[in-house]
Amino acid sequence: SPTPASLYRLAAVLLAHGWVKLEDLYPHLAPDDATAFAARATLIAMRMEATKRIGAINLAATSLNQTVADKESLAAEVSPESIAVTETEPAEENQKLSLAMGFLDADFWPQAKGLLVKLAPLEPAAHP
Repeated sequence: SPTPASLYRLAAVLLAHGWVKLEDLYPHLAPDDATAFAARATLIAMRMEATKRIGAINLAATSLNQTVADKESLAAEVSPESIAVTETEPAEENQKLSLAMGFLDADFWPQAKGLLVKLAPLEPAAHP
């Protein structure tokens, strides 16, 4: 089950008032930065590849029949358009982005900004 938003808000309040240090809490949040950054890079690469295939024409086709066969085989695949625009569900909840949301919810902008800058490769604005 997902972690309740109130827990992130509580953690944000404790961190903002200095009762807990971010350096102490950060290693316990999942996923670790390297894994999250790699997963995001993979997702972007997959979408870019799908985007490149949108509207591609087979100039090497020798007959109309081959072109029709190519279209039928492409229809069986997942369309590049759907891959390029479909938001995939993350494998697991990103607790670090949720903590940043907790900072914002508790009106602690400086702390939220610091965490969002650190997590910039994840494109935090795209976080649901």
